Amino acid sequence: MEEFQSQIDAFAEQIEQELRDGVLSFPTVFDLSLRIKKLADDPDSSLADIASAVKAEPVLAAKVIRMANTLSMNPYRGEISNIKDAITRIGLSTLRCLAFAVAAEQLARDHRSRQMRLIATGLWMHAIDVAAWAFAFARERDRPNPDGAMLAGLMLDIGQFYLLARAARYPALEGDMSRFAEVVALWDEPVRTAVLEAFDLPDTIIDACAADPTAHTDWPPETMSDL
Repeated sequence: MEEFQSQIDAFAEQIEQELRDGVLSFPTVFDLSLRIKKLADDPDSSLADIASAVKAEPVLAAKVIRMANTLSMNPYRGEISNIKDAITRIGLSTLRCLAFAVAAEQLARDHRSRQMRLIATGLWMHAIDVAAWAFAFARERDRPNPDGAMLAGLMLDIGQFYLLARAARYPALEGDMSRFAEVVALWDEPVRTAVLEAFDLPDTIIDACAADPTAHTDWPPETMSDL
């Protein structure tokens, strides 16, 4: 118990320090997501630059090719086999979402603790579910932007993902998962906001992720926060 208390105190102090300094230490799996986002947002970046970044992550490259060849993306079934054409087909907004999805999935799979992997996998499944529903509603209503809604859904649990990743340095936290969950719940909102701001995401997505899920919203949904 003393070891748990020592590590939970150190963990909380570390997170508080990172938030205070405004310097977040992202897991390496998110490096590529951030790089692709920056390239996609940079008007001076070429398609070749973005394609090179995607090729650096074989799992992402395979998923981009696979998505570009789905019936919804490629209804005439002309096979797409190179990254440049695949990116052109799916679009940069979808690529941003896919890059984050691959990183989050890898984080859930690679956590050194089996118990933490199970939690991360559950978070990932929740994020996928929310993102899918948000995209479907937005596309059906033709508002807000479906790709933005999907990204907001994927990012909803990013604070908890980040905290789980940082907790890998503190193995004693598994000794009392109930208390660890309380700490995660306490830090979830400020960490999520800090991560979203670090990703330089639009205010509409940040506000949507911060919206109270129990609050009354208009129906049918008109804004991303309504979703």
